[in-house]
Amino acid sequence: MIFFELPQIHGFLEAISVLTETSEDEFDLKFSPAIFSIMVAASPSSRCIISLQLSPQIFRTYVCPTLHHKFLFFRAFCDTMQECQSTGFSSLIFSFQEQDPHDTYGSDALLQFTNSERGCHMIKTVRLYPSSEKIDVGEFDFGTFVSIESQEFINIIKRFVDFDNGNSNMPRLLSI
Repeated sequence: MIFFELPQIHGFLEAISVLTETSEDEFDLKFSPAIFSIMVAASPSSRCIISLQLSPQIFRTYVCPTLHHKFLFFRAFCDTMQECQSTGFSSLIFSFQEQDPHDTYGSDALLQFTNSERGCHMIKTVRLYPSSEKIDVGEFDFGTFVSIESQEFINIIKRFVDFDNGNSNMPRLLSI
C-alpha cells in the first residue's frame, strides 16, 4: 500500500514538468518508508540520472511500509496534473494498492484531486508498471546542499539537456 496527500500540487507539478524535458517518456519511481523518488535517465549515452527526492515531511500524509520500484509514462501523468491544476484543483491524494507484485501489466494508482474553493473532487487513474531495470541514485548526504530558485533550476536542467544532446557550446564541466 502506498498513500500520500500533497496539499498543494503547483510546486510538485513544476518540478516534474522540468524532468519531462530530460528523457523520453518514463519516470522511474521509488517508494520507500523514508523517501519518494522520481528518477529519469537523461540519455543512455550520458549514464546520468536526474532525481527528485521528496521526504515524507513534504506531504500532509505519507504511508509506504515497504520498498516499491515502479515506472509510469509521464506525459499522460503530467497532462492529467496540468489539466486538474488549470481547472482549479489544488491538492492531490495518491493511493496505490499492489494487487500482484509479479503482474507485468501493471496496476492503476488512484489520483484524487480536490478543489477546496468549490468543495469538489475529481478522480483519475494512472497505470504503474513493475520496473524491470531499477535505476537509483542511492542515498544523498543532506549535510551539504544548495538551495536555488525554481526558475534557475529549470534553466540549469534545460541547458544540461542541450549539452547532453550535443546541441550546446557549454563548457565540458557543469558544476552546480
